[in-house]
Amino acid sequence: MKDAGGDYPDSWNGFIESDIIKLSKFITPSWEYRRDKSIEECEKEKRQEFEKFVNENDWQNQENFFLNVDELYNQQKDSNAWHIEGAITDIYFTIARKSKSEFESALRLFFSGKVSYPLRAFVMNVTMIEKIMTANELLNLMNEYDFKGKPYWESVLVTMIPDEQVNESFLNILIQVFQSKNEYLYIPRMLDYLKYDNVFNRYKIGKRKLENHNIITYLTNIIFENRRQTRCDFGFHFCEECASFFTNHVQLLKDVFWSQYQIDPHFDYNGKELKAILDIDHNFLNESLKNGKIGLSYSSKIRLENINTSALWEYEEYAELIEDLLLTALEKEQFTFLLEEDVYSLFRYRSANEDATEKMKSLILNLIRKHNDNEKVLLILSEVVYHNFNTWFLDYFKEFLLVNKNIDVTKRINFGRTESWSGSRVSIIQKKIEFYQDIIKMINTLPDILEYSEHIDHFEQKIIWKRQDIEYEQRRDFMEEFY
Repeated sequence: MKDAGGDYPDSWNGFIESDIIKLSKFITPSWEYRRDKSIEECEKEKRQEFEKFVNENDWQNQENFFLNVDELYNQQKDSNAWHIEGAITDIYFTIARKSKSEFESALRLFFSGKVSYPLRAFVMNVTMIEKIMTANELLNLMNEYDFKGKPYWESVLVTMIPDEQVNESFLNILIQVFQSKNEYLYIPRMLDYLKYDNVFNRYKIGKRKLENHNIITYLTNIIFENRRQTRCDFGFHFCEECASFFTNHVQLLKDVFWSQYQIDPHFDYNGKELKAILDIDHNFLNESLKNGKIGLSYSSKIRLENINTSALWEYEEYAELIEDLLLTALEKEQFTFLLEEDVYSLFRYRSANEDATEKMKSLILNLIRKHNDNEKVLLILSEVVYHNFNTWFLDYFKEFLLVNKNIDVTKRINFGRTESWSGSRVSIIQKKIEFYQDIIKMINTLPDILEYSEHIDHFEQKIIWKRQDIEYEQRRDFMEEFY
């Protein structure tokens, strides 16, 4: 209000100066209400404030502070309470560096359930890395209480434990935690558990079911068998980082990939997870389309059009892989218009890449020559070029007409099934007329021109129809403007 040039009523002073508002301001990042300093400067000042508070107060005062923060948190259980988690975690760090006993008391307050504010998992990492407490000490402290979310904090502990503290007891806890059903676990990266592999190799001696497993594949299998419909946690960059460990369990790796894709179609937005599997099996996508893992219909759980297939163009046999996917898709679907978007995606590189574009154009030309008598292939590739490589269409269509002179096939090309516009359609229709005129000019350059007389007649007729459309649109525009 003051920033807008006004004053707040005197009756507000009591609230503004209240303890709860002072507490809220103390734990709220100052960059939220200060414009005179950068975020980095504000955060540094806030950490200094926390250090000053911790160093000047004993545990009794700290405990009262935490109880008051918890009361504030329970009043603000919404999107505005996010700053409490960050502030409390920073204060826990500060206490840990000041006094181990006070830090243990703060953890007991949290694990006992006397407070309900959130605490970031990273507090465990700092505690063990800086050797304030060992993993055993933290585990013993947690085991004093039976609290809600205990499996989660156990998963944090076994994930962040330093390599030198790993032993069979913690391996057993790790396995037990992973076998927990309906529990949210902390799994940032599966590769974090590679530190258990040596202990696991001793653990699996005499256990036939585990003989072909390493720690990564074994934990993955546990999660996969216990997976839920709404979440499947394998951490970030799972396939990209862990594919090399699945030499004996390639199918498990593939199943995990699709289970994640089914839950979150955007989890592999850059295609790196898929590429990790394609590096092992170049035919992975082709097999998945044939066995129904990937679908082509709107009801499919996983549609080909949503998959980033750019990686296929990086392999030497890209032409065979793309051709096989194209033919499989056309075989599975009777009506080509239902799978246009799926085929478009095969010829779409998600980042600017001139080399990939030339590969795509070259393959399209080779395919229409090879399948010059396959109407479905010719029609879908024509739509691909019109949709994905519009400025190249005349060059493509010239080659198309040289390999297939059948006017009936040409008549079935849609030249864009849908269009969008704002305002009058006249300019859009005029561009289509000019496009058809360019096609006629191109046809007139072909050898044996008499063999294309029906083609010329066809496009001239289309121009006539488009000019009629313009007249209709002009009348409609006039009516909308003046009536």
